[in-house]
Amino acid sequence: MEAVLELDDIQGYIIRGYAHMQYSRFVLLNITDAVSAKQWLGEIESSVTTAKHIPDKAALPHTNLNIAFTSKGLYALGMLPENAATFNPAFREGMITPHRQRILGDEGTNAPKNWIWGGTEDAVDKLHVLLMVFGRDKETCLNYYEGLRSAYT
Repeated sequence: MEAVLELDDIQGYIIRGYAHMQYSRFVLLNITDAVSAKQWLGEIESSVTTAKHIPDKAALPHTNLNIAFTSKGLYALGMLPENAATFNPAFREGMITPHRQRILGDEGTNAPKNWIWGGTEDAVDKLHVLLMVFGRDKETCLNYYEGLRSAYT
């Protein structure tokens, strides 16, 4: 039996990439209010771009939106520890544990302490969501992002 990918359940960036998008904004978010965050996520859910194929190039969207969560972000949203325990250890433990650093070779100049973001335990605790906003041009992308941002804050 051949496996069939459920493209409507996979975010577009994972499979399709966005070669037609000329501008992007990646934003790190911190969840301080789970109820408000869940409400906002519910509002943008239908805007998240899936991997569904668009055969007509003229019909390609002017914006794309994808989102990623850290394990700390899932906890901040209220995920129960027993549910989180089903995720891969690398996801649950994060990238800055000594064990993971050795596996990945993140030592010396590549050590987490030298990273621009996410290299300390304090930073990791605050990194909950990565919002990936794409636009055909800078103005389209930034306008789209501003609408998302104003609804989040």
